[in-house]
Amino acid sequence: MSAPADCAVLSQAFPSVFANTTNCCSFTMPPSGVVCSAGRVSSISLINLDLDGPIPPLLGSLSGLVSLHLGLNRFNGSVPDTFGSLDGLTSLDLSFNQLSGSAEFVKPLTNLEDLDLSANLLSADLSVFASLTKLSRFSIARNKGFTGTIADGFSRVENMTLFNVASNRIQSPFSDIITKWTSLAELRLHENNIYGPIPADIGNLVQLKTLVISDNRINGTIPASFANLKNLTLLIIQNNPELGGVMPTLDQSISCVVSGTSISFGDSLTERKCVGVQPPPWRLATEYVITIVVVSVFVLLVAVALFVDRRRKARKARKARKTAASVAAA
Repeated sequence: MSAPADCAVLSQAFPSVFANTTNCCSFTMPPSGVVCSAGRVSSISLINLDLDGPIPPLLGSLSGLVSLHLGLNRFNGSVPDTFGSLDGLTSLDLSFNQLSGSAEFVKPLTNLEDLDLSANLLSADLSVFASLTKLSRFSIARNKGFTGTIADGFSRVENMTLFNVASNRIQSPFSDIITKWTSLAELRLHENNIYGPIPADIGNLVQLKTLVISDNRINGTIPASFANLKNLTLLIIQNNPELGGVMPTLDQSISCVVSGTSISFGDSLTERKCVGVQPPPWRLATEYVITIVVVSVFVLLVAVALFVDRRRKARKARKARKTAASVAAA
């Protein structure tokens, strides 16, 4: 096929968008647009255009596609089997639609580096992603239908920068595979059935900025290597009642939530660095009493100083009057 033939496919697939476009390669409607290269349509971005109905199977004939973004629309039904022909794709975004059915259509897409299927109604075992060894950014959040273990799907992935499987039905250990992704900046595992301890080597993730693992069954204690996460700015680990231990000293100020756990802080300075953590009531009461005592002592010292100064001035005045009287009598 050629670019004109590809454009004809787009006109047929999305007539409401391309009906008045003679050359789809010049179509632009930021953030949407079409890019052509080497005589083919290579990139399609149709974001937030209120497109609905099933995704057109015709798209599977655009074998020159490298990037396909159809997020923030109202597409429904299953993803067409013809997507299996798009094995040149490196980036696929179908997020925030109403797509349902199996996600097995991704299996042949072995060149994918960026995959976002979040906020749909898709389902599958995580093993369907095992062939996608080049992944760098991955999100299937808020589908409620994905199951399986992290190891089954991602043991051959060498590195990730973003990994988001939140709000599904994943029953998996907190896999130490994750600790090998040393470029990982964002990790979201919340609202699943992740169990077991946090891997001891989590401190390997020195680029990590966001860690959200709340509402799971994580247990054990916070690893000492946690102190190596110098770039961490968001930490949400609430509602893991069997997770405890002492939070290592943090060198940075972060926003975090640890309620619903047994985590404690070794010192108040570390606790205060974790912005958003409320000290226990007994500590608030103690600090209140200490503040009252300190203020009271300060007020008392000031009052004593004023009293002593006033007495000194009074004695000095009496002495001056006696001296004046003596001089007058003489």
